[in-house]
Amino acid sequence: MNTKRFLAALFTLSLAACGGGTEPDPDPNANQQQQQIDPTFANVYAEVITPNCSCHTTGAGGLAMPDANAAFTALVDIPATTGGPCDGETRVISGDAQGSVLYRKLSGTNLCGSAMPMGGGSLSADQLALVEAWIGAGAVNN
Repeated sequence: MNTKRFLAALFTLSLAACGGGTEPDPDPNANQQQQQIDPTFANVYAEVITPNCSCHTTGAGGLAMPDANAAFTALVDIPATTGGPCDGETRVISGDAQGSVLYRKLSGTNLCGSAMPMGGGSLSADQLALVEAWIGAGAVNN
């Protein structure tokens, strides 16, 4: 046996003795896993409404949301009353995000009137998913 083959065989045996010389594969999703935010109204208000809906703190478009309690009262199972294209449609239908004006305006789908937030960028996928999950879970004031 020549020296190179001997060293290669010795190296292979030493790796095998140490568990094969390979590290276990890390979880491929470990870096992509994000901590999900609980779909509570408190989180919807803090993560979505407060940073994106400042026009409605003073009642723009007939919707006043200066604080979380006022926002919840003005949104859930309440018809829009602006006299515009969404007039009479329910702002948030408990358990039905796709039928809710709020979700449709935030997602830009099946719109009545303009997409929201007005003049700003779209919500992130995580923000939109939070709103959808909260509505889907019954749109409770928690």
